[in-house]
Amino acid sequence: MSHRFAIWTAVLLLIGIGLLSAGFWIYEKLQDLSDLESVESLIDEDFPDITHLSGEELETWLADPRIDVLIVDCRKPREFAISHLPDAVNLPSARDVSEFLEENDRSPDHIVAYCSVGWRSSKLVRALEKKSGIENAANLRGAIFRWANDNRPLKDSEGNPTEKVHPYHSFWAQLLEPGKAATE
Repeated sequence: MSHRFAIWTAVLLLIGIGLLSAGFWIYEKLQDLSDLESVESLIDEDFPDITHLSGEELETWLADPRIDVLIVDCRKPREFAISHLPDAVNLPSARDVSEFLEENDRSPDHIVAYCSVGWRSSKLVRALEKKSGIENAANLRGAIFRWANDNRPLKDSEGNPTEKVHPYHSFWAQLLEPGKAATE
């Protein structure tokens, strides 16, 4: 066996071991994402520096007419069109939120952002705090998936009540209760 062949064999073996390790790591991570509670825990771990608000806390704020709450849906417009929280505005970026506040002369007591499971909205809340200096923003824990699974009210693009939610991707649809994932 030539020296060059032995080196290439070792290199290929190391690459194969690396790919197997990466595949195992990905498999383990996907197992961690098999239920909404696990996803919420991972988001809490990845975003410990922001406020995470429960659906119960948001409902309490919304029931109090003295509290001005801006609800921001940071999903894509096609996701928003399927369903969204009542009175939510679709603003996908921190810049969009800042412009909305300025254009509407709003200074809400609280800004609550949500997406599908909370990852995108956590990133938005972090950006609002770090880049825009907004200190009253929070992520809705479990986002619209938790809200829908808890049978809280949703509206479609026509303003009608709905129970359907855009699942973002077929993988994530498993986190919604049966019958709640919309089909396009």
